[in-house]
Amino acid sequence: YVDKLKSVKGESRTNWELVPFTNVYLLGKHTFNKVVGAIMFICLFFVVNWTITLFGAQYGLTIFNDTLRHILFVIYLIVTIIVLISAIVKYNDLTEHRDTFKFSDLLYYLKETIWILVLLIAIYLFILFVRRASI
Repeated sequence: YVDKLKSVKGESRTNWELVPFTNVYLLGKHTFNKVVGAIMFICLFFVVNWTITLFGAQYGLTIFNDTLRHILFVIYLIVTIIVLISAIVKYNDLTEHRDTFKFSDLLYYLKETIWILVLLIAIYLFILFVRRASI
């Protein structure tokens, strides 16, 4: 929907939506404004655990402890879903397809988004479980 919103607004179509982190900024920017996009982009850094392994030693940066970071991740996920729903509604308002837009279309996109998010959460929890079991 970010690419669709850009094309409806008359901006050139690019593949920046496929780049991690920039897609979150562009979703907020094209749905609401640049400030919302910047806030979503900055908040993404608070919910991610940044680690790198060099020569067997692990280095990382964690802004919050695990419990708070997991709570912030769930809140961030809910906000992202709400912004995605807003993008769908805004696209339909801009294209004036309200008479051809069906509620089942919205449910379809929500269902597909939720399946992807459930898969990501399951992978995240699996990695968390394996990490705690190996310690």
